[in-house]
Amino acid sequence: MTTHDPEQAATASNSSPAPPVAEPSDARAAQDLAALMFKPPLDPVRRIAPAPGPTLARPRPGLSPKLPHVSGARPLPAAPAVVSEAPAPAAGLDSVPAAARAAQRSVIRHTRRFRWIALGGGAGILAAVAAGVWGLSRLAASWL
Repeated sequence: MTTHDPEQAATASNSSPAPPVAEPSDARAAQDLAALMFKPPLDPVRRIAPAPGPTLARPRPGLSPKLPHVSGARPLPAAPAVVSEAPAPAAGLDSVPAAARAAQRSVIRHTRRFRWIALGGGAGILAAVAAGVWGLSRLAASWL
């Protein structure tokens, strides 16, 4: 069980449950902080001298996003080298025999079958969505 001190309750604020923080006793820290935060304005007499050279000189191209670097026309690429014939396959790597290829499924037949399945599935989804919208509209009309 906790004890309640009435003096402490009278001095503490009701908005914050934390005890109050004591003010810093070192006045020098506040002066240093103020010197860092509030600096005097710049002296117009002690300004840095302007850079030498013409003031309207344009920068070199490509050194600024506003001035893109434009180069001359590039030479045409050289024609690719023509290969007279393909090299012979490595020894021991025979191609798949014709009998083994005939036993594999036809890619054309597989693609055709997938196309019909995808078309039927898309039509089925379209019909289900239309039936759902129709059902929701009937439900909304029954409430009116």
